[in-house]
Amino acid sequence: MATEVAQKGPATGEGAGPQRSSYSEKPGPSPRTSLLAILLLILAGLVLRVLRLQFQPLWWDEGYSVWFATHPLGQIAALTSLDIHPPLYYVLLHGWTLLAGTGPVALRLFSVAAGTLTIPAIYAAGRQMLGRRGAWLAALLLALNPLHVYYSQEVRMYGLVALLGLGSLIAAWRLLNGPEVAAPRRDERAERNALASSRRVPLGGAMVLYVVLTTAALYTQYYAAFLPLGLTIYAAWRWRRDVRSLVAWLGLQAISALLYVPWLLYATPKLIPYISNKVRQDADQPLSLFVYLGRHLSAFVAGHLEGPLAPYWPVALALVGLWLLWFALRQVGRSARSGRASRPGASDEPKAPPPASARAHKAREMAGQDRRERESALPMLVVVVLTILSSGFLVSLRYPFFPERGERLLLMGLPPFLLILAAGLERVWRRGRIWAVAGLALMSLLTAASLSAFYTVPRYPGDDYRALVARTVEQGAPGDTVLCIYPWQVGYWRSYGSPDGPSAVLAPSPDWGPALQSEVDAALRTGHLWFPAHLSGGGGTEIRVENYLGREARLFGNEWYGPGTRLSAWSAESGGAGQAATSSFLHFALPGNPLTLESAAGDAGPIPAANTVAQLTLNWRAAAPPSDLAVSVRLVDSLGRLWAQNDYQPLGVNSQAGQAQVARAGEDASSWHAQDAVGLLIPAGTPPGHYSLEVAVRPADSREALEVTGADGSRLGQSAMLFAMLVGPAGQPLGPERLPIASYHPVDLNDGLRFLGYTLDQNPTAPGEERKVTLFWQATGTPTADYKAFVQVLDGRGGLASNWEEPPGAAYATSQWSPGTLIRTQASFRPRADLADGSYSMVAGLFRPAGGQRLLTAGGADHLALGRVTVRGRVHDTTPPAPSHATDVSLGSSARLLGYDLAAPEGGYQPGASFGLTLYWQARQSSERPYAVFVHLLDEGGTIRGFGDAQPGNGRFPTTGWLPGEYLRDEHRITIDADAPPGNYRLVAGIYDPASGQRLTTPDGQDQIVLDGKLQIGGRTR
Repeated sequence: MATEVAQKGPATGEGAGPQRSSYSEKPGPSPRTSLLAILLLILAGLVLRVLRLQFQPLWWDEGYSVWFATHPLGQIAALTSLDIHPPLYYVLLHGWTLLAGTGPVALRLFSVAAGTLTIPAIYAAGRQMLGRRGAWLAALLLALNPLHVYYSQEVRMYGLVALLGLGSLIAAWRLLNGPEVAAPRRDERAERNALASSRRVPLGGAMVLYVVLTTAALYTQYYAAFLPLGLTIYAAWRWRRDVRSLVAWLGLQAISALLYVPWLLYATPKLIPYISNKVRQDADQPLSLFVYLGRHLSAFVAGHLEGPLAPYWPVALALVGLWLLWFALRQVGRSARSGRASRPGASDEPKAPPPASARAHKAREMAGQDRRERESALPMLVVVVLTILSSGFLVSLRYPFFPERGERLLLMGLPPFLLILAAGLERVWRRGRIWAVAGLALMSLLTAASLSAFYTVPRYPGDDYRALVARTVEQGAPGDTVLCIYPWQVGYWRSYGSPDGPSAVLAPSPDWGPALQSEVDAALRTGHLWFPAHLSGGGGTEIRVENYLGREARLFGNEWYGPGTRLSAWSAESGGAGQAATSSFLHFALPGNPLTLESAAGDAGPIPAANTVAQLTLNWRAAAPPSDLAVSVRLVDSLGRLWAQNDYQPLGVNSQAGQAQVARAGEDASSWHAQDAVGLLIPAGTPPGHYSLEVAVRPADSREALEVTGADGSRLGQSAMLFAMLVGPAGQPLGPERLPIASYHPVDLNDGLRFLGYTLDQNPTAPGEERKVTLFWQATGTPTADYKAFVQVLDGRGGLASNWEEPPGAAYATSQWSPGTLIRTQASFRPRADLADGSYSMVAGLFRPAGGQRLLTAGGADHLALGRVTVRGRVHDTTPPAPSHATDVSLGSSARLLGYDLAAPEGGYQPGASFGLTLYWQARQSSERPYAVFVHLLDEGGTIRGFGDAQPGNGRFPTTGWLPGEYLRDEHRITIDADAPPGNYRLVAGIYDPASGQRLTTPDGQDQIVLDGKLQIGGRTR
């Protein structure tokens, strides 16, 4: 192969006269117009590739990319030798992270850049192989292709290898478009040289480019070897009679192979065992040839169909099949017409052109040569695509590795496939523009459907670690450790995490043993340990780690993130630091096996509000091992607002004694005892002050907590106070990343205060319904006054629809805040009962209680905009009910009881049975307080033996939203105590204020209404 040859096609002697070429193209637009057009196309492709770049979460493979790329260059080769992909992509991504960082958007922009550059590259390829119109079609198809858009966002090497492979294809086309197989006659050679004298192409640069790009592709993905294999198959056919050119081509392949051999020698001994083990673990089954080809062709046309479109990939395949069938029939018809034109008797002599048209004749000759050269590109492209697909299929038979969306492995075959598709569309365009436009329109609809699903349907929702990582950053500290069993988990933290948050480390071994145990112990010595347990595959190692931690540390966090991931948080035993507090016996009404909390001891404080873990020990007793129970330990303020919580199950799982059933001196050996050693994290931003530590227990399969009674038999509700706890200031500056801010909008205010943002449920609220909003503040200096915070909902005229006011730090006045103090404010509001449906603005701010002067922002505003609140009222029933038991009793100025329905249980009113009660109320007016309804079953001595307290309608009809005159159906469920003695009982109801316990009274001064005074328990149903 010479370093400089003329671009030549078939001989142009006899029979190749000045017929009109079907490939002749009219003069195109100016270079400036063409440049502007391609730039607009590239811009459109770029927009599609950056659109919703943060929507999809990183998944396992992307986590591996981050893991590899964040190592020093010297370690990347060693790590990737054990992986299924070579190191070049990770090396380039490593350099990219040094410039752009490791955030998910920054990482994905590298793939966006590679994917966007592929658009002008395929245009250049199409310009050489297909002509101007074919180049435009190829660039358009790639710019809109869903599969390419997909992998132009993913932090993987597939977009890069497609770009490198396309560059290799362009260089190969220049090399393969060389001398003809049969040497032309001298006169033909002279004529062809004259025609092509102005179009000689230097091939030395193409050789270097081919070797460099091919070798780079091989160092990016192992499957990239299918591309030079397909090109070599085509070269062997093209130069089957030109040994010298074929040998020169094989020499280039040998150079690429020699450059690749060092990596193969280094990686193969490690790679083969890794692949064999991976195939065995994944247990994928080989696909049939039809399904394999169908899925790839469908993906090449329509991408990975997501969500509701997923079952319809055969539709895209059918469209491709119909187009190929039509194209083949057109080609057969064209060949038949060509055969008739060349039958005997037809003149084989070219007509001599008139002298005046010599230049036009030469142009037509050049156009004919262009046509033949472009036609020769189609066989090469077809051979390349078939080789890539067939090679991938053959490999899958030996190593059946085809994961979900496995078509990505052959993405380097997408550009040549689209070039073939563009060539077909170009031919259709020349023969019938309307059919080409219809084909493009059909493909555009298919593309729009696929991309819309891609932009709206999460790809890997079960692998979304964003909330999980955010929780460790929010509640962690720089000295904390996130212990990961898998490298992709470390990659997640390195991308989503914070330098000021916990550090993610990879376990020294994926199996439990001394090395992993030593790593756990070391992490507990330096801070808190966060453990993301990946349980989808069984989680053998994860379970052993958690069991060990349950014996050696205190659990202070335990949450599920998806069906297969559990995040637990652990702190080391502190040795009983802090003040001890002990509770009296608490009894939980567990049917058939009453549960007793004998004592609770722990840190009473002051505990810094700096993600500090307060330690707590709970001692339980029961007659027999209880069923699976869930325990909730909560920190609440005087208004009942929740500030910290630790939910865990089952009860007794954290017994540091290592056993759940022991015999104590002087007690029945069959009794069950357990000691839970747990922790409660006091989150940053908790206002310093006095709180209550409460406990609740519920069956694991129920949302209803067990009823609690004290040692004296008093009913305490569904939770009980253990002891008081004092929370103190953080004592150290903390950043806003420690706060759960949903809408982060920092605004500086005067007097050394900064508003950081807020968290608000965006769902519609009903009139009278309580809606909570959390405000976040930071002290930038030392405030000089004690301010109050306000939250207001305003109607369209600026009038108040709802108002809330309270000091932002509760008892911790703003004048006590020091620079760096973080404070969370739990505010709430209730839209007026008569408020019309609509969207209302919500504002917040600070003001001086004396005089009401508001604190201004740095921009001079006296309020902070918190967005809008949608109010949507419920249906108000104005039809009088017809209860089976009629009454007519008023309670206070708010309610009137019209009657009730009683649904007796099957088998009668027996201990342990439950029955339904429906109360019918008429609203007299709305109230400022959210009253609750009580329903009590009283024995003859007045002891409560069953109750069903709840907000009206189980919270659906708060009294703050009642409109005068409306009727409300209020259903309750009462469970009779299992130890209720037989006898006559009274069923009473009433309304009370949950905050104070004060009951509304009837006109005669009674604080309850007797519904049924002769309810027989233990007898027959009346």
